[in-house]
Order: sequence, then structure tokens, then C-alpha cells
Amino acid sequence: MSLGKYTIRFLPKKAYLAAGLALRLFLAPFLSHPFDMRVFMAVGAAVSKGLTPYGQYVLQNIFAATPNPNLYGTVPGIGYPPLWGLICGDMYSLASALTSNNLYAYVFALKIPIILAELGTAVLIYNILKNQMNEKIAQKAFILFAFCPYIIAVGTVWGMFDIIAVFFAVVSAYILYKNWALSSVFLAVASLLKVFPIILAPLYSMLLYRSTRNLKTALGFSLFVVAITGS
Repeated sequence: MSLGKYTIRFLPKKAYLAAGLALRLFLAPFLSHPFDMRVFMAVGAAVSKGLTPYGQYVLQNIFAATPNPNLYGTVPGIGYPPLWGLICGDMYSLASALTSNNLYAYVFALKIPIILAELGTAVLIYNILKNQMNEKIAQKAFILFAFCPYIIAVGTVWGMFDIIAVFFAVVSAYILYKNWALSSVFLAVASLLKVFPIILAPLYSMLLYRSTRNLKTALGFSLFVVAITGS
């Protein structure tokens, strides 16, 4: 089977996927939360220069080359685990490499992981329901998730990255019975972005035990998640 045909099996109708992507690409560069996005922009610029994501940043100094009335004053660092700060730094470097001193490009770059996670989660939901139920229900679920106003507003528009943590948590669930060790890594990555996914570790462990009747495997899953998250 060719790679193209293999990939198509796991995707919903391309028109739905393209429409979901196009909508997000249209909205992403121009809309964002006025405070959180300034924090993420400052953190990304700081981290790309080797600074901490938990400092205090004077915006007019960081963005001296691109003066903007909205980029004035002092903002704090992130209040999350450091992984999001590292991602912001990478997105700052990407935007700077593609087009220097373009704030719209930087805002768009910060939202690329969010957009990919939104559509990736929708595709995962599609595949789960397609396997467990049928194609028709899977397509409807994909459309409901991919075009949900709340999800688009919080992620693509606001710029909040909870959906990235959700994506990794869903991937973890998707492969739980196939490869529990890799599943624990994905759940740990989710927890390194936002803390809330770690509460799923006991649930996933119980599901593993119910499936395998292997207490060592079930406990090992949660221990792996906690160890990786806390390292």
C-alpha cells in the first residue's frame, strides 16, 4: 500500500480538513488575547536568547526594532511548566528566520503548534470513533470538534495552548493498549505542558490493569508518567 493511500485511511474528508485549516490560518495572525499573547511573545524572545521563561520583561526593550503601542510596559513570565516557554522560543526563532521584525508572523508562528494540535485532536477523535463505531459518526464528530467555536476561540484566536496538552493526552489514550510505555511518555509530555493531564495517569493505569490483569504494568505506567513529569 502506498504512503498516500495509507495516510488517507486515517484522515476525514480532505475538504473538511482543508476548511478547518483555512479558517485557522485566516484568523491566527490577527487576533489574540491582549495580555497572554504579550507574555508568550516576550517569553519566546527571551528564551531564544538563553534567558529564563520566568522573568520580568520590559516589552519596549525586547521589541525595540518593532515599536508598537500594544508592546509597552512590563509583563511577567509564564506560570506553567517550562516546555511551553521552550516552544515559544523555537517559534520566535522560526518567525525571525522567515521574516525579521514582523509581529504578525511571530503571532502566527506561536499559534502553529496550537493549530496543529486542534486539527490533530480532531483527526484522532475521527479515527477512534471510526474504529469503535462507524464512518458517518466519525465524520460528524470531526466536524463538531474541528469547527467548535469554543475550541477555535480559546486556541486559534486567544492563543492559549491547552489543546496541545489535550492532543498528547488523547494520543496517549489512543496507543495505551498497543504500547503502554510510549503511551506514558505522551501523557508525561502533556503534563509538562499543563499540569492537569497527570490526573489521567491513575485512570489509564486502571484501564491497563482491567485489560492485562498485570499489576506491575498498571503501576509502571503511572510511575513512568510521574517520573518523566518530575524530572
